[in-house]
Amino acid sequence: MRLGNLLSGLNGAASDAFDTMSAEQNITGFAIDHRKVAPGTIFGAFKGAQFNGEDFIDEAVKNGAAAIVASPAARVTGAVHIAAETRAPNLPGSPHNFSVLSLM
Repeated sequence: MRLGNLLSGLNGAASDAFDTMSAEQNITGFAIDHRKVAPGTIFGAFKGAQFNGEDFIDEAVKNGAAAIVASPAARVTGAVHIAAETRAPNLPGSPHNFSVLSLM
């Protein structure tokens, strides 16, 4: 699936948020471990009990991440930043609520 197709429903303006080259990138997977990121992966930079995934954004981009899901305050360079507010759990055992996503 292409990144542009995947993100087209976010706030109704995904096509305006990033360039055509990014929109055409093929998405190959999703990872929350920066060491498992390969070209075309979306990296979830979430804060865990022991590590903050935002500390590994640069490494994920170096490994080929096409997009980074992270807090709005995170600094993302070299990949599309998908801002996610983390609020009350929406799934049992999940610390994240992905109902509020936007492109930065």
